[in-house]
Amino acid sequence: MRGWEIVFLEKGLLGSVMTWAAFLFSKEGKVMKNNLIVFTLAIFLTSLAIAQTSWYVDDNTCPSVGSGTEIDPYCNMQDAINISINGDTVLVNSGNYIENINFQGKAITVISVSGPEATTISGGGSVVVFNSGEGTDSILVLFHSEWVS
Repeated sequence: MRGWEIVFLEKGLLGSVMTWAAFLFSKEGKVMKNNLIVFTLAIFLTSLAIAQTSWYVDDNTCPSVGSGTEIDPYCNMQDAINISINGDTVLVNSGNYIENINFQGKAITVISVSGPEATTISGGGSVVVFNSGEGTDSILVLFHSEWVS
């Protein structure tokens, strides 16, 4: 297994899966015994590692909570932030969002699809908070807000 760790580091995740695919098939084009399961698992894990999700928010759907999909968006941004993981994007439709949001240390992008002229975050005190170890991958784009800290 040590050799595969080297392949992973040299070629990256996708290169490693491709190397696994080449290894798993014999010269005759037949699948080697039990290797189809390993290959399928490798593809599945790769898709999980590179998957990125977009969550949708629209204040016109309130008071319904929503599920975060494009057809059934969340009513507020914090619900989308809560469910998101690093690498995800929260797409916010135009509106006036009366809430305070906290990125919770996540490397996510929260973006207004209509720009700051059409999308406002207003709440009490600091309406957007970056205080949980967020880095340069925690991004807030195209909003008008009262205060960001």
